Amino acid sequence: MEKQATQMLGEQVTAGAVLQTAGTGGATAIGAGSAAIGGALGRVAGEALAGRMAKPGSFPNNYKGLLYVAATETRIAIFSAKRGLLKNSVKELLVTHPRTAITSLEIGGGALVSGVTLALSDGTTYAMEAPRAVKGKAQKLKAALGV
Repeated sequence: MEKQATQMLGEQVTAGAVLQTAGTGGATAIGAGSAAIGGALGRVAGEALAGRMAKPGSFPNNYKGLLYVAATETRIAIFSAKRGLLKNSVKELLVTHPRTAITSLEIGGGALVSGVTLALSDGTTYAMEAPRAVKGKAQKLKAALGV
């Protein structure tokens, strides 16, 4: 993904992480768990709960799903991504901002999924999630950004 993002940006990616839009992981976990416990009725209840847990993001075209967040020396870029059989790949560039506009990248706690919030100086925020398996990459991204 780093190589694809570097080609699309025309600039070397120094750090990156595969994340997902807020509400994606919780909705999946609750829906699957509820369906296993209560069958169809549990699935319906789980979907209702997941809808209440989802946090609205400010992604272009209300994009929801897998993301690749990449940092270069001068900017941060957020790409839509897709899961592949052997590896994930970058689909399209959703948004890019200068690194100087980043005010914070907060990574919360969580047993399975941790909330990640990217805040910019113009008030824009991006609510994302880091599944447990990639939380370390999100922390490395934060360190590389120096926020």
